[in-house]
Amino acid sequence: MIIRISKGNVTYAIQNFNGTIHGDSAYEIGRALYFIQKAIYSIPRLYGKVNNFRDPLDSWKKIFESTLAAIISSMLTEGRIKLYVNFEIESEIMNIKGKIEGNKVSLSSNLLKIPDGLSNDLKGLILLDSFYFNSLEKMKPYILPSTRDGFLASFYKFIVLQTEGVSGIPKSMGLAAEFINSILINPGYKDEILGHQITVNDEGLFVDEQPAYNSFSEVLSLFSLKYFLLNSKSDNVVIIEDVEAHLSSEGRALLNEYLRSAKCKIVLVGYSKFSE
Repeated sequence: MIIRISKGNVTYAIQNFNGTIHGDSAYEIGRALYFIQKAIYSIPRLYGKVNNFRDPLDSWKKIFESTLAAIISSMLTEGRIKLYVNFEIESEIMNIKGKIEGNKVSLSSNLLKIPDGLSNDLKGLILLDSFYFNSLEKMKPYILPSTRDGFLASFYKFIVLQTEGVSGIPKSMGLAAEFINSILINPGYKDEILGHQITVNDEGLFVDEQPAYNSFSEVLSLFSLKYFLLNSKSDNVVIIEDVEAHLSSEGRALLNEYLRSAKCKIVLVGYSKFSE
């Protein structure tokens, strides 16, 4: 599957969920990639919504288009995020073209192939639904914003996995919520980064027994990079903005170890290219 995202005269194509995005529009394009892929990952099966057995193909197509557009729009609206890009998703059996204007999303799809043995009944709808869903790679995305160290310092209390109540911060906080709410650590967690002791207890993230807001950017950035790169799976894609931000030469050496050990797919985003 290939996802192409355009902003003005700039187009980036992300194939197999690996690559780099750089330049003036990099951050908007990278964030659009995150929300588009999150919508694809989140979209439910649709055969139960199709009610036109006389033309199941057209009916499924329209429901798919409206559902995917609504999911992307809802996430942007909840996060109070506005993007302005065009996008295209290519697979062997279907293509999707879309446009995001603020938090409004429009899209259309082109079904390149039709499953064999399609019948105008529930069995046919299930076959149809499975055929097209299997062409979309439902990789779960994570995003590490360029300001991840600041978010960790500000919301250090909210990364603790709560056994009662709701973990995390409101979705209306946008990228901060997307990032912080994807970190859920059990109390008792311990680690060491650059000689600094990292602990998580019932009150949040601590560095050298001090709340995270008293730590410095390099340790917090390396903590989040290590957490996502070493804990993510092969069916995850981690989108990292300004991967080298705030890192010393020693920190960059650790980063390279994390990148080499990662099992997930990785997309690097920034104004300049990552210096490998």
